[in-house]
Formats: sequence, C-alpha cells, structure tokens
Amino acid sequence: SSAELSDHLDLDINYNLITVGRYLTCSIYPLSVLLFNLLIHRDLKGYELVVNSQNCCYFIPKNPALWSYVHFPKALEQAVLVTSEQKSLIRGFYEKLIRSIYMREPYERCRWIACNSEFTREALLQVNPVLVSTSSVVYPPLSFGDCAVTTSSKLKMCLIVGKFGSDKRQIELLDVAFSCPDFRFVMVGGADTSGAYYRKLESIIEARGLTNVYLHPNETSRKLAELYREAAVFIHAKVCEHFGLVTIEAISAGCLPLVHNSGGQVEIVEDKNLRFDEIRELPEKIKFYIDRDNTRDLEKLTAGLDRFAIDQFDLALDNAFDEIS
Repeated sequence: SSAELSDHLDLDINYNLITVGRYLTCSIYPLSVLLFNLLIHRDLKGYELVVNSQNCCYFIPKNPALWSYVHFPKALEQAVLVTSEQKSLIRGFYEKLIRSIYMREPYERCRWIACNSEFTREALLQVNPVLVSTSSVVYPPLSFGDCAVTTSSKLKMCLIVGKFGSDKRQIELLDVAFSCPDFRFVMVGGADTSGAYYRKLESIIEARGLTNVYLHPNETSRKLAELYREAAVFIHAKVCEHFGLVTIEAISAGCLPLVHNSGGQVEIVEDKNLRFDEIRELPEKIKFYIDRDNTRDLEKLTAGLDRFAIDQFDLALDNAFDEIS
C-alpha cells in the first residue's frame, strides 16, 4: 500500500499500480500496449515518478521522472529469441506497422535504469551505448528459505520448468528422455493444452512410447515446490534466457541445474561443467550427475544465492529513491 511504502522509505508517497488489462484487451499485444499508453497519458501528468516495470512505457509526459526495469530491450528481442517457425502473418503485420513505434523505448530520459542481468545490460548498451552511466544490474528478487543442501532423498528425476513452447524446447528434450529411459522427466509450466505445440508434444510422447515423461500443465505452486524437492536434476534448455528465476528456485531446493551456456543463466550457474551448448550433451551429463553425491556442487551454488535475495533488491531501490528525494 501507499502507507507501507511511505513508512519503508520515510517519504510521503502515493502510488497507483496500472495494468494493461485494466484498460483494454487486444489480441495483438504490442498494439494493446501502445493504446494503453495513449489512454493513460493524461492520468500520468500528476505523478512525480513513473516506474516502467515491464518495458511498456510510451508517450510519457515530460513532468514525471522515469525509471525503467529492463527485462530485455525489444529492439533485439525478435532477432535473438524468436525462431522462424514462430513467425506468422499477424506477426509480420505487426512488425511492419506497429514495431517501429513499439521498439522506441524511452530509455534516454530515464533517471534510473535497472537491468535484470548482465546479459540484458550488454544487450541494452548495444541498442544505446550512451546508457552506460545510467544503467546497472539489479537482479529480480526471489524469496527462498533456508538452503540446507541435501541429496539423500532425491529421486532419479529431471525437472523441466517453463511455459510450454518452442523457445523452452520441451519437444527437443524428448530425445534426451529417450536416451535416458531409467530416469523420470517431469515437465511443468503454463500451457494452452488445446494448442498446437502442447498437442504435438503429447503425440510425440505417445508415438515414441516415452513412459518416463510426465507433463504437468498449469500446475499449482505447492506441487511445483514438491517436485523441486524431489528432483535430483533441473534442466533449463532455453537459449539466451534473459535471466531465469526458476533456476534459482531449483538450486534453493537442492536440485542440481544443467543449463544452456548462454544468456543470464551463465551468471547464475558459473560452473561450466553444469552448462551445455547442444541438447545432445545432456544424456551424458545427466547420467554422470544423477547418481552421484552433488552436495559440494550445490553448496557452491547456494553460496551465491544472496545476490538474488529480496533485501538486495530493496537496497537498490532505496539507493535510487535517495537520489531523487
């Protein structure tokens, strides 16, 4: 609440959380965001500070100070993260008519720019090198309990967490499951279970007789926490993940991560032995780590989790408020 924020910062503050969905819903998300910003332009004139927390601020009045928390610069997002199979007529239309506006993010007038990883900050500086003095890395906050590492109760199970889709590479990971029939592969994430990707995933599992693969679409957070505690190995196969909170969740639950050697994952998992460049490397790594005592590796990983704690995020915000108060 405004009162809680005022007490925390020892300032007289009123704030309002405004979301796109509150104003309108549009099937083309970038167009929805642009229309949303046009609608709220007048409302923002009375504020002293606007916090752009989702890379979605446009047409901002000159009066309020502007902060941005950058998840990834949109100008590079398509080139780095979208494969040709994901393109469609709708995407082509939006690229030509909407993208030119949608990609113009107002970073130059920001008083404070925080990036969710070094990877994201480097990408931002590719787009606009002059932001080197106003941008910094502030990792997303994560609340995790006491990380007492134990591997004694772990199952021979590999956990894959992420929204079901081609960028998360669940279908490609089926080859790994086929090569490791003695281990369970549990895939958890948000899903349109009637969508093409999810149905294709199901059909391949059935056609190949992959009885060691278990799908958990739209699972509860309680069940996910249970799976983290049970799994011996966590796999994150997305290429150029901006950051990757799920990897930290896995580590905090004593689940050894095997992650793609790119993006923000490199900052979380510093041990090169726990990273891979190609999917085909995974069976050998899984077979090596799933049967051994990984306590020492996990202790090294958990020792670095303080960087991602909520108090570090709060400290960065406090310092930013001090600069404008």
